[in-house]
Amino acid sequence: MKHLSLLLPLLLLTACGEDRSHEYEALTQHNTWLLQQMQDYYLWADNIPEQDYKSYFQTSTKFFSSITSAAGQSDSWSYCLVDSALTDPHERGYFNHLDTYGLDLSILTDPTKQTSRSFALVSYVCPGSPADQCGLQRGCFIGMVDNTRVTSSVASKNLKSGEARELTCHHIDTIEGGSYVWTDTLTVQLPASRQVTEEAFPLRNFFFYEGSWIGYLLCTNLGDDGQQQLDQHMQYFLQEQPTELVLDLRYCNHGSLSTACRLASCIVPPGQRGQTFAQTLYNSRHTAENQVYAFDQSLTSLELSRIFILTGSYTQGAAEWLIRGLQQALGTDNVILIGSSTKGQNVLTQHIASGYGHQFFPAVAYVADGQGNYSYSSLTPTYSVSETSTANLLYMHELGDPRETLFLAAIAGVDEQLYDAAYIDGAGRFRRIWHVTLPGIRNTIAVMLILESGNILSISFNQIYILIND
Repeated sequence: MKHLSLLLPLLLLTACGEDRSHEYEALTQHNTWLLQQMQDYYLWADNIPEQDYKSYFQTSTKFFSSITSAAGQSDSWSYCLVDSALTDPHERGYFNHLDTYGLDLSILTDPTKQTSRSFALVSYVCPGSPADQCGLQRGCFIGMVDNTRVTSSVASKNLKSGEARELTCHHIDTIEGGSYVWTDTLTVQLPASRQVTEEAFPLRNFFFYEGSWIGYLLCTNLGDDGQQQLDQHMQYFLQEQPTELVLDLRYCNHGSLSTACRLASCIVPPGQRGQTFAQTLYNSRHTAENQVYAFDQSLTSLELSRIFILTGSYTQGAAEWLIRGLQQALGTDNVILIGSSTKGQNVLTQHIASGYGHQFFPAVAYVADGQGNYSYSSLTPTYSVSETSTANLLYMHELGDPRETLFLAAIAGVDEQLYDAAYIDGAGRFRRIWHVTLPGIRNTIAVMLILESGNILSISFNQIYILIND
């Protein structure tokens, strides 16, 4: 009875004395093949129910979706893409790698509150991209594209990829009272979109602040191709010996467990060497592929006792596994997350090329932590900070700049243990702000005053800092 639903249409196709079963096979072979792959590799393969014969005539995208839905696991990680030269499984918002202007945007209402118009705030520019080539920077507001006012639909249609564009751009500043005003209007010629190469670790920074050497490392992906670049950055940090490290994972949306483990191994204290970082758990047909990833004893580590990590809505997969591995090694309180909640991916997906015009990425294994736990969801930041909130727009500086919103919050380094102690002692909200928050960020306030003084006098931060501390 198991394949009766498939047998019925075959009987109908031969009922008139002519065997037409080949026509049925030609129309359904792509989905027959797909079901076989899913019954073998899919993490929840045992939950896949028998498919109605009509479903085999669906597009592969719909058939794939019906399989994952019917498995009953609320699977939001498996996906299917049309097989195309322009298909990028790792795109982020407006940015992709195959045909792109090389920028990402947030659509906001006029921050000056003078109008109800929409503006596209540039939040990311890939080095070497068309957007970088024409001088676009983080914090720039795009008001018009080819003389058409920006809306969400206009941005989606015209700022992801396409021909060369003429952009009308603006910057903001504040006036007395804290209101925003437009400071300039620029016309920018954006070159046509094209394929771009995005480095896995495109930026690092290192500076001295309040008796501490602070390192900064930006990571856009944890793919195996980036391991050599990672090793180079770690060698630099080993030479400079930072006392604090800020790891920026807000744009890291894919990668491998091996690279995540390698990075973690370069951070943790010696006592964690050889301990389990993470492990994969496949379905019953592929238990031989289960693997344990341990902190690499052969790598020289920075031996940090805590780390600041910047997160965002794109942070998922390998970036989250890296964070969880560090939390296990250093303690949750010593892995300070700043930004917004992560995606919460707890499964490994595998690429399957079909040969039928689609690419499939089914979940094939749980990714468990060192204790074997895989029942986890998104990571909530220690300090929730929105870089696109109205109050923070003025600090949309370049990534790696100590004045940039999330980086600045990391530098502030308010000790949450003080909040816990104050709460236990019965301190109310106002007292906690007055006695904990403000003292904790006094260094940040001083930095911002120095920076703004430097802007007023049109000289650099370093010059002002040297004069004050001479």
